[in-house]
Amino acid sequence: MSGVSASDDWTGLLAGLCLTGVGIGMVNPPLATAAVGVVEAARAGMASGINATFRQVGIATGIAAWGAIFQSAVDGQADEFARAVGGRMPAGQEGSFSDFISFGLYRQLGPDAVEAGREAFIVGFDRILLCAGVLAVVGAILCLVLIRPKDFVEHGAPA
Repeated sequence: MSGVSASDDWTGLLAGLCLTGVGIGMVNPPLATAAVGVVEAARAGMASGINATFRQVGIATGIAAWGAIFQSAVDGQADEFARAVGGRMPAGQEGSFSDFISFGLYRQLGPDAVEAGREAFIVGFDRILLCAGVLAVVGAILCLVLIRPKDFVEHGAPA
């Protein structure tokens, strides 16, 4: 999904979003299996609960991290935006430039601002997608290296 431009339609993201959905669907069952498979059966419920808790913590932490990366990237586009709209920044803007872009307030400044605002948004979006892709590759490599079949506990009914 990285590399989209401000003039692209929403369908430019469709293939990436579908692939992401399939990937998430393929990861969830093995993740839960690994979480409960490395402990004896008596502790499987505890392992499942810890897995669910850390998943929620990870989601919250990830959203905060991606938001900070997005904000930083968009704030870095403030000068480009000002040049595109004739050097005038919005009067009375107390918040950060990224809030101005994220909430769509740039649309009030006219057509030049719409294109520049979309471009600033796309720069931030592209940055978080790139960071997420790198993190996914690193995570996949760590899974290949750190998850060992010999760590799994044999579950099943006694013979």
